[in-house]
Amino acid sequence: HLHPPAPGATGSTTALSPKNYYELHLRALEELPTLEDYLLNIAQAGSQPSMSPGGSMMTPGMMPQQQQPSPANFSMRELYDYVQYCPNVLSRLYLQICAASALIRSGEVGARWVLKDIIEAVK
Repeated sequence: HLHPPAPGATGSTTALSPKNYYELHLRALEELPTLEDYLLNIAQAGSQPSMSPGGSMMTPGMMPQQQQPSPANFSMRELYDYVQYCPNVLSRLYLQICAASALIRSGEVGARWVLKDIIEAVK
């Protein structure tokens, strides 16, 4: 049974056998759609106006009495740029692919630009 790495681990260990690494790779691939949806939800939540408790639209100057904490305002392009600061090369590649897919789905940038950027990143 595989266990997640310790917090702060870089993932650059050779302790995994090829079979275990392959299993870990498959599990990571299975989770990428979930991460992609999460990134899209962050970007969409940050770009939508908030609703007041009564259901009416809120303007920036209005403050409801009990406001739910709102997610940070990030565009999908900003999230795509942020994943490129991941210090581990392999983790960064997985994150870039996932964020690139979400960026294309968001429509903020054309697919051609995203694919060209990904190709440059793996060179």
